[in-house]
This record gives sequence, C-alpha cells and structure tokens, in this order.
Amino acid sequence: MSYIEQLEQKASEGDPLAQCELGIQYIGMFTAYPAQTKYENLRKYASCANHSKYNKMALYWLRKAANQGYAKAQYTLGGMYLAGDRVARDKKIAVKWFKKAAEQEYADAQRSIDMIYQAEVSKTTIAEIERKYSERATRDFLSSLRVREGK
Repeated sequence: MSYIEQLEQKASEGDPLAQCELGIQYIGMFTAYPAQTKYENLRKYASCANHSKYNKMALYWLRKAANQGYAKAQYTLGGMYLAGDRVARDKKIAVKWFKKAAEQEYADAQRSIDMIYQAEVSKTTIAEIERKYSERATRDFLSSLRVREGK
C-alpha cells in the first residue's frame, strides 16, 4: 500500500492528521514528516488531466481536518485564502482560519495574524498621514491664496 493510499485510508476513518497531510499532499506542499517515498503516487495524481479534481480533494480533506480543530489544517487553509491559492482570495476567511489555529497556540498562525494586523495598521497609518497631509496642504494653500488676495 502506497503512502497516499495509507493516508486516504486513515483520512476516511476520520484521522485529522491524515486528512491534513492528504490535503497537503494533493496540493504538493512540502511537509515535515519523516522522509519516505511520499510522492511515489503523487506524480500519478498531479499528472492527471483532471487536476482541478485533486484541488477540490485537497480542500475537502483540509476542511475536514480544520473543522475537527486540527491547527495545521486551519493554518494551511488560512494561508491558501490569504494568497488566493486554489481558492478565491479572501482575507476575512483567511483571518478566521488563522485565528482558530492561533487559539490553539499554533505559532505560525499567531505570526500570520500579527503580520496581517501590522499591515492593516501600516495602511491605516499611511492613509491617515496622507489624509492629514492633504488637509494641511489644502489649508496652507488656501491660506496662501488669502494672503495673496489680502484677506
């Protein structure tokens, strides 16, 4: 029995680790599992004409694991939604999955939420600075016009 077949069996029995790993295998992501010939049948799957079927299977297994509370699957889905990788890009859904994983103290998810937050604060800060600068520049310009007009 191949590695993929073993994962499929365990995943269908409800094992969230196997579900997550199977999902990751289907999308061809690197995993930190012990070196095996994990990819022995992956080429067979990836080379199929019906590649979108395997993307759907990857999402199916990752969602099953994530809905069981498996943090790595939640984090992986968050990353996929944030990047728009095989799913429509959606930051709100990404943050939802990252938060679920972060609540379980999954460090990568915590860092991802922090980076998203910092990026939002930076955008807000920059927009606020631009707005204030624009308002000040407008006031200064109008003041200079009034001075020229003698008002």
